Amino acid sequence: MIRVSTLGGERPRILTADAASDPAQRVLSSVAVRVGGRLVTMVTGAASLAIVTRLLSPGQFGFFVTATTVVTLASVLIDGGLVSVGVRDSARSGSTDDMWLLAASVTAARLAVSTAVVAVTLVAVQLAYPGAGGAQVRLATGILAVTLPLGALSGGFQMVAESTISVAPLVAADIAGRCVSLGFAGYALAAHQGLAIICWGWVAGALTNVAVLSAVYRRILPLRRLPHRTVLRLMRASFPLGVALVLNAVYFRVDTVMISLMRPASEVGSYGVAYRLLEVVLSLGAFVLAALLPVFSASARDPERWQSFADTSFRLLFALGLVVAVCGSIMAPAIVATFSGTGYGAAGSALSVLLLAGALSWVNGCGGTMLVSIDRQRNALWLNVTALSVNVALNLALIPRFGFMAAAWTTAGCELVNFAGMLVLLRRYAGYRWHVEGWRSIVVLTGVCALGTAGLREVGFPAIAVTGIVAAVWSAVALRVGIVPMSLLPNRSGAEAVG
Repeated sequence: MIRVSTLGGERPRILTADAASDPAQRVLSSVAVRVGGRLVTMVTGAASLAIVTRLLSPGQFGFFVTATTVVTLASVLIDGGLVSVGVRDSARSGSTDDMWLLAASVTAARLAVSTAVVAVTLVAVQLAYPGAGGAQVRLATGILAVTLPLGALSGGFQMVAESTISVAPLVAADIAGRCVSLGFAGYALAAHQGLAIICWGWVAGALTNVAVLSAVYRRILPLRRLPHRTVLRLMRASFPLGVALVLNAVYFRVDTVMISLMRPASEVGSYGVAYRLLEVVLSLGAFVLAALLPVFSASARDPERWQSFADTSFRLLFALGLVVAVCGSIMAPAIVATFSGTGYGAAGSALSVLLLAGALSWVNGCGGTMLVSIDRQRNALWLNVTALSVNVALNLALIPRFGFMAAAWTTAGCELVNFAGMLVLLRRYAGYRWHVEGWRSIVVLTGVCALGTAGLREVGFPAIAVTGIVAAVWSAVALRVGIVPMSLLPNRSGAEAVG
């Protein structure tokens, strides 16, 4: 059974087209909660990375990265777009009862798929990493596979939180799980343990996550009483999006797997450090994108409102991505040295390139969210297939000779391919022409931040201090000049505006 309920016994407010008078305000509130939580998890994640990279050799860390990459790909197969489609349908319905039914259906479908995915994953790892050389990868993957059914259980909780744009429970559960995992890492370091304990820490963190969400959401919906037609309809509706998400996940992860098969494990470790740090940065944009989906879906019947919100969203993500890519490239070597020590110096170069790819992925993700909101996700499949094909072909040709830097540059190049294709799709199916109002202000502000970043590093400011100062300055100026619209902030009258 699934345990679902509202906080404090109150019924949640679903964002509907008729009742969404303050969508921008609620998006900002959701993002603010998640950013606050991310600040906490960034600390725990940085501490965990520092411990693990100092406890394990680059080769052993490479084995760990390979296993976590494989399990992450498997988790995307389990979801298959179910949560996103559940959020969209819940926003369109506006019915609390429908939301509970959809949440239970999401959980039932994810649990049904997880058993098969776990079996396929373990067999695939056994075949891809045979013999003594792959023993550590097989061990780590076997332990981490326990997190897959636990993640399947959390799907319904996530759908309810996203539908109501009330993400505090998700943030609290994430923090609790990460703290538990960090505790295991600390124990491993103190007791001179190795890879297995680190992996079991991930399992304990996933179990904690589910336990916290179960304690928060109290309404019980027996899975055995679900109408089979509802579950099957949800799975059919999510299939195109699921395929796109799987292709997207493979697109972002296949380079790590290919490096692990064609280059030494130490290179996987260096690339893995760069990717771990990239993921911390990317999560900030991902929070924005997750909060945008129900708003776009609820506004889909009002083209003018929908397009206005699209302009605002694109402008914000473009500006944020540009400053992260430019200033991040300056800071990348210092960031790697701060969090992973001197043994992974080569990861700084990879991180500089990957930050550019990550910034482009935010803008592309906004376009993808817009397509999902108008039920055009099927039409984006050809773009996913094209980008993945180019990615795999270039990696096969370049990784054996140039190593992990070839994988980083390939990822950035393929994001440009995605961007061009997304513009075509939005124009054809949504009648939307992408533009960035106030782009001159964005470019000037980015340049000033880049100069400030270089100057502060030159005089010896620590990497974390530089990052905080530049982020504060950018945020203040961006609000002042309208890069981050003031309509996203509450005014005195309480009226809100989109865009």
